[in-house]
Amino acid sequence: MVIDEERGLVMSRAFIDHKGALDSYTLTDGTELQSIFREPHSWCVLELFKIKAGRITAIEATFIAVPYYMPSPWTPCPRWPA
Repeated sequence: MVIDEERGLVMSRAFIDHKGALDSYTLTDGTELQSIFREPHSWCVLELFKIKAGRITAIEATFIAVPYYMPSPWTPCPRWPA
């Protein structure tokens, strides 16, 4: 993570694996939806947050699709499927 306090910017990184096994899910208002993710996949993510007066006011995110269970570029040691 990178923080620029003077400009109120925070950059974070993530690596997300989706199994693609979730068929449907329920929102907090009770609405049931079908998942758009039907196959296993992974995302490499960078997000930039703009902070003003202690609150997030804007977010820019870049998602790059990568092969499922690809080792994360953000960790020193790759992890492998269980």
